[in-house]
Amino acid sequence: AGVFLSWGIDPRHPLPTERGGSARSGRLPTSVMLASPLVAWEVTPTSAHPRGPIVDREGTTYLGTSVGLLAIDRSGEIAFELPVGPVDAAPALLPDGSIFVATRDRDVAVVAPGGTVRYRVTLGSAARASPLVLADGSIVLALLDRTLVRLRADLEPAFSIELRGGALSAPTLAASGRLAVASGAVLYLVEPETGAIVSTLALGGRAIGAVARRDDGALVVLTAEGEVVVVTDESEITARFSLGGRLYAGGALALAADGAMVVAVPSTGIVCLGPGGVVRWTFASDAPFYGVVSVDREGRVITIDRRGRLTVLDASGVLLWRMELAALEAGGVALDGERLVVATDRPSVLSLLPTP
Repeated sequence: AGVFLSWGIDPRHPLPTERGGSARSGRLPTSVMLASPLVAWEVTPTSAHPRGPIVDREGTTYLGTSVGLLAIDRSGEIAFELPVGPVDAAPALLPDGSIFVATRDRDVAVVAPGGTVRYRVTLGSAARASPLVLADGSIVLALLDRTLVRLRADLEPAFSIELRGGALSAPTLAASGRLAVASGAVLYLVEPETGAIVSTLALGGRAIGAVARRDDGALVVLTAEGEVVVVTDESEITARFSLGGRLYAGGALALAADGAMVVAVPSTGIVCLGPGGVVRWTFASDAPFYGVVSVDREGRVITIDRRGRLTVLDASGVLLWRMELAALEAGGVALDGERLVVATDRPSVLSLLPTP
């Protein structure tokens, strides 16, 4: 049997998977710079919507593109672009340093760090969201046909189950070791070994983004109707907070170390709720925020608005700096030590460093 840990990947990887790790908390491991940074390098991928970034312990950035898997080394040189097919979800790192990638053509592949395909299989449907990698190297995927599959490290199937309710979220590892997946307005908890459904819970609204896991083990779900739903690992709703406006389907919240919950609300701005659901602060802007929000280890907020400005706020919601990116959306951000890596739909991938 596999051993399922809260962090199944080498913790020296700054960002091994989408949303920062198996908790999908949107929390990055180091501190973002306090002033507008310098651009160390910029790379233009072949895709208008690069998926990622993820970053390994060597500082290599990996992204999905319309061609396949793109690898950029720490100096900004393209290490390889592997034509495995168009990729619509962020890749993920495996425990041995290999990269897992899923394509729109229903193929999934395990790729060595040098760009060689180790394993490749075709599934019954394409992946909808970024995979979850477990400590034994197995991979859990939410597919477009609403099935949840677990593949072993060599891509042999372990289980496949249908979760009825709606489009599936990216799978999250709950504190119990179970898999937490939202399907439409239903939250499922699933045993990772067998695929047995442990519990279902009606959320009272359509879930968006991945389920996030707080440090205390509680699960946090956003709904399109603009609510934050807090659930125990036993599928009991303990709290429900209103954000005062509907949310964008591509959004995702970030959980700070002190329990704060940060969400982009298109009609309002960036909203920060304390652990008890009380609004701590709101950051309004002359352009709305639609996409994902990330926080650093101090609770500073990193996001991008619809005018293409990379925006960094301190933990109290005060603007620290902005940078014009001429993009509509950030594919994602990663912190690698002092370095901030940003992928946008311009398309571009930037490595930003603090100003001396």
